[in-house]
Amino acid sequence: KLFSLAYTPIWISDIADINQYLRPLSTLGLFYSIYILYTIFLFMDIFKTKIVLYLLVFVILYILDAALAETIVKNPFLMEFLK
Repeated sequence: KLFSLAYTPIWISDIADINQYLRPLSTLGLFYSIYILYTIFLFMDIFKTKIVLYLLVFVILYILDAALAETIVKNPFLMEFLK
């Protein structure tokens, strides 16, 4: 539940990632998600070392998500569909 709650702003900002000019909103979604995740971890009283580990896993998952979104957007069949 925790990661799905924190990952929701990234999913929403991935919609803006389709357009090249709105790509900074995707990065803003990442920062907001990290803020949500960090705030939740502080309320749960998790050790600082585990917080860093969880945030690192979260960023790696974000990079994989961004790579997948980029692959989908650059797909020639999808480009024809979007025109």
